Amino acid sequence: MYARKMRRTSLVASLVVLAFASPAAAETFRVGPSQVHKDLQAVQGLLKPGDVVEVDGDATYPGGVYIRAAQSGTAGQKVTIRGVKVNGKRPVISGGGAGVLDGLGMVLNGSHYVLESLEVTASTNTCVIHKGDDITIRDFVVHDCPGHGLLGHDDEAGSLVLELSEFYKNGNGTFQHQIYMATGQEMYPGSVFRMQHCYVHDGNGGNNVKSRSERNEIYANWIEGAYYHGLELIGPDKSPATPAREDSDVVGNVIVGNGSQKWHLVRVGGDKDEADTSGRYRFVNNTFVVGSQGNASIVRLMLRIDTVEMHNNAFVQLGAGAAPVFATSEVAWIAGTTLFGSNNWVQSGVTGAPASWTGTLTGGDPGLT
Repeated sequence: MYARKMRRTSLVASLVVLAFASPAAAETFRVGPSQVHKDLQAVQGLLKPGDVVEVDGDATYPGGVYIRAAQSGTAGQKVTIRGVKVNGKRPVISGGGAGVLDGLGMVLNGSHYVLESLEVTASTNTCVIHKGDDITIRDFVVHDCPGHGLLGHDDEAGSLVLELSEFYKNGNGTFQHQIYMATGQEMYPGSVFRMQHCYVHDGNGGNNVKSRSERNEIYANWIEGAYYHGLELIGPDKSPATPAREDSDVVGNVIVGNGSQKWHLVRVGGDKDEADTSGRYRFVNNTFVVGSQGNASIVRLMLRIDTVEMHNNAFVQLGAGAAPVFATSEVAWIAGTTLFGSNNWVQSGVTGAPASWTGTLTGGDPGLT
């Protein structure tokens, strides 16, 4: 009898310990003018793995949202912040925070997050800052930000997927961009920036898309009307002693150069000798359109590059003033000129298609609709 009681007591004690050790059940928080939680600031310190936040649309909420690292999800239990459209309208995050978030709309310092269906605007600085890892941003609209629209931190940013989103009227001058991504090669080695099915247009300054990420996957986007470059993929700004090679895969995009600056449509390589990418670039099934105002070149190659290959792309010139396919005066090849390519279509008047390309086609009418 005594032994049975001891076993029963031990079992109860073990179950109590197990109950306290188990993670808390995931919750759903509702945010809105008629909800208990009136804004995202009210729930940002409560989040744990698996939680879902639903934000009522057709309403405006204050900026200065700070998702801290302590509120991270896990790879298997991500935290989701989801806008729920009301009358077809997303919730709007407007303005910037004070103090540590002076002028910033949203800071994503937590990892393993999915953010969906929000509109972010009217910060007095950058609208969205990425400082976590394994983050998905989906169905966002980011506009009228006087700083960057979306900024990835040089040291603290890991992998990010940006998809089905629109960016416009962001940026300032030549150093603040609509989208400016980077990854921390020491904190998050091997990180990937994937951007797909996005519409980026009518930039107020800087590049439409600029990335210093270790790997870029730029798939099926429409990028148009940059103040500076439409797409810029270059080496790290803050570099470890031996920076990783940075590679880019650019597939199925339309990149149109009808912005206010007659600049290069795309730039790849590096912008400083001590932190160049020495990378490999692959362009497949893209349509490059030089705007009616002209561009200095379609693709500007800078500093150390390993390889550039292009297959099944179309190079189109609108209006007068021929632009060359490549600007190569500043490039330093790792192992000699390596401009591979096949089956590209180059409009008459566009110059400089490499002799190393095979199956190149030319014509006067690209047949665009």
